[in-house]
Amino acid sequence: MSPPSPLTSVWTTAATNIQDALDVADPGDQILVSNGVYQVGSHISNDGVTNRIAITKPVNVLSVNGSAVTEISGGGSVRCVFLTEGATLSGFTITNGSAENGGGVYCTSTNVIIANSVLIRNAARSGGGAYSGFLTNCTLSGNLCRGTGGNGCGATGSLLVSCSVTGNETGTPHPGTSGSSWGGGVNSCILLNCTLTGNKSWGAGASGGGANSSVLNDCTISGSHADYGPGGASNCALTNCTISSNSSDYSGGGITGGTAVNCMISNNDSGFGGGAYYNAVLYNCTLSGNYAGYGGGAGSCTLNNCLLINNTAGGYGGGADGCTLNNCTLSGNKAQLFGGYGGGAYGGVLNTEESLGLTTK
Repeated sequence: MSPPSPLTSVWTTAATNIQDALDVADPGDQILVSNGVYQVGSHISNDGVTNRIAITKPVNVLSVNGSAVTEISGGGSVRCVFLTEGATLSGFTITNGSAENGGGVYCTSTNVIIANSVLIRNAARSGGGAYSGFLTNCTLSGNLCRGTGGNGCGATGSLLVSCSVTGNETGTPHPGTSGSSWGGGVNSCILLNCTLTGNKSWGAGASGGGANSSVLNDCTISGSHADYGPGGASNCALTNCTISSNSSDYSGGGITGGTAVNCMISNNDSGFGGGAYYNAVLYNCTLSGNYAGYGGGAGSCTLNNCLLINNTAGGYGGGADGCTLNNCTLSGNKAQLFGGYGGGAYGGVLNTEESLGLTTK
């Protein structure tokens, strides 16, 4: 049966499902969606994937009463929403979607807006919650990118502003057998004023539990984990960020590679480089309370005008191991176990630093 036409804001003549309204809409139209769980229907988008709904025109789709009472579900078998250039989706819970890319939403570019929405428990190989798109005031939680090659489980290739990225996972947890995965929270994204908490990357070679290859400004990464590489951020550009209480089974509890400017890196844990590791370049950062077997504060990094305080190494370099330190201050760091060396720093190059209260036990 064909949908009523023309569709208007009069509910008695409105479409009974979102796709019917989309099919007769003109570019620039606004489509209002009432309360409900939208979990039937399918539409194949131009990437060959079946979606619960496909927004193929630059229209605005808004829920009347917000994400708490308006849900689009993929039923665990199809992607929830496909959005084309210039489209907007606001005020929805997007859940149980499944696709190779973008289980929750797939956006053709960052010129697609997802606002005031919750993307939860979706699955994909890349971008479990969102693939591309501009997300603002959204929550991305509990999305999964299982198996080898899983990446950016909260979002891949997206721009995120004032979003919460929580409890997303790439790879397969122990005793799983997956290989590398990366970006448990986000991969190849740009983030402003976001919080990333409790995200994980599992598997051999897994890295970037919180973020991978991304740009983050005024963000917090905490409580995240990776089996191999950094628990917090891998090869990211971080400015005015807090990197706290992340962990890695092998290297870079806080960050590995990339740059950090005016960041607080604290209470992270790993085998090598508790706060920062391997070719990370830091400017005006504070590294405090981090732990590693080698390089409690940092290992194999370059630090400029940084403060390293109360970091601990089980073996060598409580503050830093094999680093270049330029105009840095080291205080209260220690090499803890029997045979440990360099409570403040071990190896590397120290230029015009001030060393205070260094101890080796």
